[in-house]
Amino acid sequence: MRATEQGLTLVEALVALALLGLLAAGAAGLLPIMSRLSAAAAAAQVETLMLARSHDFLRAVISQARPMSLLGSEAAATTAPFFMTADHLRLLTHLPAGLAPGGLTMLDFQVETDGEGRAKLTMTATPLRRDSATAQATLIGSARHIRWDYYDPASAGWLAEWTGRDRLPTLLRLRVEGTAMGDWPDLVVRPVLEQTPLCVYDTIANRCR
Repeated sequence: MRATEQGLTLVEALVALALLGLLAAGAAGLLPIMSRLSAAAAAAQVETLMLARSHDFLRAVISQARPMSLLGSEAAATTAPFFMTADHLRLLTHLPAGLAPGGLTMLDFQVETDGEGRAKLTMTATPLRRDSATAQATLIGSARHIRWDYYDPASAGWLAEWTGRDRLPTLLRLRVEGTAMGDWPDLVVRPVLEQTPLCVYDTIANRCR
């Protein structure tokens, strides 16, 4: 070998291999952390999508809610009345286009709690048409706390319960706390209070049609 040519000595090669081994071990140790970060990011994306879809859906069906009295005295007498508590919301409404065969549907939103104290919000849709089947879905999969509230202008406050056939609360509020993304922003919706049995609320024109 010429004097101008130099190579690695055995000691230098061993040091380089040791450093490479340390780097490889460090990278391997980062894999679980990167995996957890990726899983958390994916969960956050799913949570964000669920938040947007749930809020849009609930806003649509609550804005179309109507009192049982619009069914007529005979039909209203055989239909379960509004049942609104912190854990259970029952509404008579129209589902968004494409989700039902048409006509009015009874929706039950139930807050259920598992053995670990985590809450979820489920929905049961019962169309009033006899040829239509009941459907169920989970709107919110896991939260520390979920509750409904109802605003009554007569008492100028939010109530934990609302019953009756003839009148809807002025506002309905859904609170969701302790999800994977933290607390959701409150959903506050105003039902269409003046309408006919065939009214479908036009959110663009801001009127019944």
